[in-house]
Amino acid sequence: MCRRHVKFLRAAVKWSQKGGVQGDEGLHLLLAMRHEAAGELALALPHYARSKADAARTVATSLASNSLGMTSDERELLALRAIFLSLNVGRIDLAEALHEHCCQTSQPNMLDPEGVRGNFSRLMLASCRRRATPLFLMLRSTYHAVHSSEPTLREAVERIGETYFGVAAPRVRSKRAGEGLDKGPPRVPPNRQSPRAHSSGIAPMEDHPDARGGL
Repeated sequence: MCRRHVKFLRAAVKWSQKGGVQGDEGLHLLLAMRHEAAGELALALPHYARSKADAARTVATSLASNSLGMTSDERELLALRAIFLSLNVGRIDLAEALHEHCCQTSQPNMLDPEGVRGNFSRLMLASCRRRATPLFLMLRSTYHAVHSSEPTLREAVERIGETYFGVAAPRVRSKRAGEGLDKGPPRVPPNRQSPRAHSSGIAPMEDHPDARGGL
């Protein structure tokens, strides 16, 4: 891909934003196609979201083609990134449509609707649609292992918290030298039951009032 062409398109989009916050939809589509051709899906997605194209179908097709040769784990991460990045640009409708496309059983699933990432995606969409801050906070904590190890997902979840719920990203405190050593395992309060464990190690969320009823 010609980087000079991309630089020109970015400048054109920025110039067009003087006539509207989103900028020219046709220019966004051209820039999205350029990024996709270079395999830069994370950069392409926000521009697809602001274009006139059927973004959900276009991105789903792109995800399918980019996932060829990937493992099921890699495909699910790719799908989850696309869904959460759509939320980052304020397109809940696009994120929901992508979730549906990625969970379709008529083709090899990009995202297992009954799996850990499929449930995380579905419940995160529900929390954003309903502006359910308690559900978001519970999801961020419960699915920490899913999003914290992948930089794009971690940043996407942080931005979702700030954009939809006004929740700042949790601070990571570094331990002082020797802090926490020789203290032994943390004490578990008596008469406190741990949640029923799934095979994934993540507790079920269906009992949360904001998680009922699907999307």
